[in-house]
Amino acid sequence: MKSNVTLVLSFFLLRGALPAQTLTQANSAPVPGDSYTVQRGSYVEQGNAGTSQTWDHSDLVSLGATSFTYVTPASTGVSSSFPGSTVALPVPGIPGSYVFYNSASTGFFQLGARQTGTTLFYNNAETLFPYPCSYGTTWTDDFGSNYTSGGQSAVRTGTINGEADGTGTLILPFGTVENVIRIHVVEFSEDVLSGVPYFTYASDHYVFYKPGFRGPILGIYQTTSATFGTPTEVNYTQWVDGADVSVQDLLDNSIGIDVFPVPATNELNVLFSSQGGAVDFTVMDAQGRIVHQENRGASSGVDRQVLDVRTLSSGVYHLRITARNGDQGLRRFVVE
Repeated sequence: MKSNVTLVLSFFLLRGALPAQTLTQANSAPVPGDSYTVQRGSYVEQGNAGTSQTWDHSDLVSLGATSFTYVTPASTGVSSSFPGSTVALPVPGIPGSYVFYNSASTGFFQLGARQTGTTLFYNNAETLFPYPCSYGTTWTDDFGSNYTSGGQSAVRTGTINGEADGTGTLILPFGTVENVIRIHVVEFSEDVLSGVPYFTYASDHYVFYKPGFRGPILGIYQTTSATFGTPTEVNYTQWVDGADVSVQDLLDNSIGIDVFPVPATNELNVLFSSQGGAVDFTVMDAQGRIVHQENRGASSGVDRQVLDVRTLSSGVYHLRITARNGDQGLRRFVVE
């Protein structure tokens, strides 16, 4: 089961006044309804670790695309087998198959998967990454499950090792994304079926995130799987489709912005990086028309402001923040 699920879903492994390149539950964990199209291409080198890096992958060439939409666990019909799950991801091309996750203030966890009648629930969940997660964060976690496949008892054991090993600017075919954090993960698991080693899986991958965008921007994967000892190596790259409307929030933003709650009803809380002084708040509707504009004062570091949205009709909007030195940030939000 791991071989069918991992290759298409490994791309998706993934609040408060915190640095702009810090992942939290609020600014990175997927929620039901989040939808992405990702392009897949040949393997490329991941580039250097460290701070203030520039990773130029502008020459990536797509070999095909896949769409993903997160759903509520209840909508799968098998959520009772995955207690604690907060979101599920259907496996493209395999009807009735899902991967289940738990989003918590302490981290983002994989709880297991359901595929072709087999339920694999991790009795100790896999920590995909802890929250908060910033440059230098490291973690190691064991995970596993006792399950039944084809009427036979099976055991999965595994280990994940992760490190947030880089920050900087990521250049993709659709544009430049600033304030990016890179996560390096090494993962291994083994399935034993009726006492016989059956399937092993190993992955060494790098995934790039921007806080405020609930999903990875780019993933670079080296994977090896083996069924009864016969290895298969698959190396590839996946990145978010530049045609996705929400991708526009990523481009050329030197000011990192996070907003909550999503969707908003009366008030929108805005967290953003600031050098202090006057900043301009501009709200635009889905057609790019300015519906609200005001000048505010901001403190140095990470500032928090509250925006009154009671006068806005239900719909999709963009908040643009402009600092006195010309730096800008853009963030999509929804009013309900």
